[in-house]
Amino acid sequence: CIVVASYQGVELVGITAGEAKNPQVTLKRAINNILWRILIFYVGAIFVIVTIFPWNGIGTTGSPFVLTFAKIGIVAAAGIINFVVLTAALSGCNSGMYSGGRMLYALAKNRQLPAALTKLSASGVPVNCIAVTIGCLLVGSALNYIIPNPEQVFVYVYSASVLPGMVP
Repeated sequence: CIVVASYQGVELVGITAGEAKNPQVTLKRAINNILWRILIFYVGAIFVIVTIFPWNGIGTTGSPFVLTFAKIGIVAAAGIINFVVLTAALSGCNSGMYSGGRMLYALAKNRQLPAALTKLSASGVPVNCIAVTIGCLLVGSALNYIIPNPEQVFVYVYSASVLPGMVP
């Protein structure tokens, strides 16, 4: 599931295309950029790490990224990696709220959800859909405090969020 989740999110290009001024040009450029970003950030990062460390020794003594930065002389690597991870988590949360709100809005416009979810703010934001999405995020956060085994909560919620993305 974790490998599949790493590639989920590229569909946001299609969701946001409906709001672009020139979707034909913007969508083509965004899709072409996805390939380069995957090559640079996934394949490139792994290539650099594997060229510095033997592949069978990675991950046994700490984060491969922190070890790589430390080896090239960046001693504040742990702080940098933590900053990147937190920024990515906030970005993922923001993307989830955006796409969740837009999907709920589209379902409501197609009369598959209550009409109250079609309400837009003056700037075109589906406020009720965003409120429902935030409510779901809060429920997920509350589960971490209510259920005694937070690791199991993570597995259940993560699996429930990733598996629908695997269904065409």
